[in-house]
Amino acid sequence: FVFFLPCWLPLLQGQPIGPSAAENDTGKAFLFGSVYRAEGAELVTGRLECPAPYKVTYLAVGHILQQVAARNVAAGFQTPTTAYGEAFLDACDMTWRQL
Repeated sequence: FVFFLPCWLPLLQGQPIGPSAAENDTGKAFLFGSVYRAEGAELVTGRLECPAPYKVTYLAVGHILQQVAARNVAAGFQTPTTAYGEAFLDACDMTWRQL
């Protein structure tokens, strides 16, 4: 890996390490998805509107840490939405729209 790194350096130099504060504050991301039953029938289609991805990260971490501090934690593996439901989407300023 280190052997090939010098050939990439000119491409990486001068590149931003992430969005600017303004981009992070006002940016948006959209996710679109459909869920199908095993036999192929469509179950639901929708769109998730989110703040900029970096902003979602710190909003999500803050919400989860508050829940852990309040001892609102279930044993075993959980995704954020299975653990905290729609409250997680609200805390991260995300909006689900079924299409």
